[in-house]
Amino acid sequence: MDLNREKFLRVLSTIRNLERLVELKEATVALTNTISQLASDEAGILLDNGDENSFSVRKDVLVSELEQVIEAQTIARSKYYIERLIKRHSKGQNGQNQRHKPVTMERI
Repeated sequence: MDLNREKFLRVLSTIRNLERLVELKEATVALTNTISQLASDEAGILLDNGDENSFSVRKDVLVSELEQVIEAQTIARSKYYIERLIKRHSKGQNGQNQRHKPVTMERI
């Protein structure tokens, strides 16, 4: 599945900034439903075709990671899992998503 990196990270950041565990979990459930395509994509994070600001991810893996956030017992742990998702899917952090330039003698 292809996601819009900028919008996905914006949604995760918004969730991370929530102060109450109940609100954080509700927002994460809503995001999980969008990823699972059980709810409408109002944030525009799902893409039909890849562009420069997109990345591919296995839906089952991402849903599992979001379920960790939902199942966490404390807000600190939930935010830890969200922060881990943000780092993993930020540009340059995920090796398969990063675009590499070929190594040339000038760069060595």
